[in-house]
Amino acid sequence: MSLINDEQTHNIEDTLQKHQEQLDILKRIVIGELFVDRERYLEDLKAALQKAKDEANEEKRRLYASYITACCHPDNVEQGNRRILLDLVEKIDFTGVRILKELTTHFNGKEAVDHFSYIFREKLSKNDIRVQLDYLTSYRVIEQCSQEEIDNFLRRYGNIRTRTPRAMLFYKRTVLGDNLYNFISKGIV
Repeated sequence: MSLINDEQTHNIEDTLQKHQEQLDILKRIVIGELFVDRERYLEDLKAALQKAKDEANEEKRRLYASYITACCHPDNVEQGNRRILLDLVEKIDFTGVRILKELTTHFNGKEAVDHFSYIFREKLSKNDIRVQLDYLTSYRVIEQCSQEEIDNFLRRYGNIRTRTPRAMLFYKRTVLGDNLYNFISKGIV
């Protein structure tokens, strides 16, 4: 029992340390005062630390710290869906955030598996990328592009096809995914 409490204490301290480091950087980036409601900040802090205390993965604790830091960013002060976003932060990892970063809310003509195979090189296999894409799709932060979107894109760019689009996987961020990325990216410093 004591070992679990010691590990949870370490995880909380680690998350808070990462949050402090990110806040120090954020202070240098953002000019002016941080307009943060103290009570709301403490609620966000407690909620994130509750999830981070049992997290063994250091990258995931850094993502929780980024969430807490994002709560302090002036662009996110009015964000009303913080609990939904925190639930998504709990479910995805930095790979998922990186995928969100690369996608947009509009189809941009990039075939996802090949594109991410290039980005992640030896870290993820094509099958691992497909799993990540399916996982993010299941939480509705990304979605497959419709055939109409793909056809419109191909018409716009002269119907250039390297292979049949039906065999390729094209994705874009959903409104929820866009909201999550725009929120959390303010805390990843």
